[in-house]
Amino acid sequence: MILPISFTNGCKRALPFPEALRMMNSWLKKGAYLNIPFVIIRTVICGGLWIYMVRMMRKLSIESDLTNDFLPLHFKSLKVAAVFIVFFGVTEQLMAWDWVMAIDVDWHSTLFGWYLFDDMWLTGVISIILLTLYVRKKRLTA
Repeated sequence: MILPISFTNGCKRALPFPEALRMMNSWLKKGAYLNIPFVIIRTVICGGLWIYMVRMMRKLSIESDLTNDFLPLHFKSLKVAAVFIVFFGVTEQLMAWDWVMAIDVDWHSTLFGWYLFDDMWLTGVISIILLTLYVRKKRLTA
């Protein structure tokens, strides 16, 4: 998402003809928040924190596989996962909102977050179903 915003110059594109004044007003109001460096900085910070937390959970998972006393690591993994779920849920909504508004400044929606959550939920459920069917087909169950 960073590349399309960078290459199209984000919200600094040419104004459409009849709505030029209304759009100009929106751009002036949201310009400080939606300027290109600030959007990219927020994206890099949130993406970096997401990657850091995922790597931390992977490290704890590998470490618990290699040790016999895995119970303390299991509880630590649960705490990290709980923090990550809340953090990702909030920041993913905000980042998606930022990315859409960086492309179309005049856009707004009150239900966008719910639709996005629903899409992610369905994608996760379908992925689990497909993975389960694959494992059953290959007879990889214990």
